Amino acid sequence: MTTPITLRVDDETLTRIDELAEAMDRSRNWILRDAVSRYLDDEQDWIARVKRGLAEAERGELVPHDEVMAEARALAERGGKTG
Repeated sequence: MTTPITLRVDDETLTRIDELAEAMDRSRNWILRDAVSRYLDDEQDWIARVKRGLAEAERGELVPHDEVMAEARALAERGGKTG
C-alpha cells in the first residue's frame, strides 16, 4: 500500500530532481521514493551505531585517547589511506 504525501521544494531542487530522473530514465516519484528510502536507511544505521557506541562506553569498552591520537597521526602520515 502506498500513501500520497506532499513535498514542497525550491525550484533549484526540483530542477535537480527532474534532471536526475531524466538521466536515469525514471519518474520524479521514483527518485523521491529512492531518496527517502536511502535517507531512512542511513539515519537508522547511524542511530544503531550510536546506540552500540553508548552501550560499549557504559560497559567501559573505550579506547584510550593516546591510542586514538597515535592512529590518527599514522593515518595522516599515510595520506588518509588505511592499511
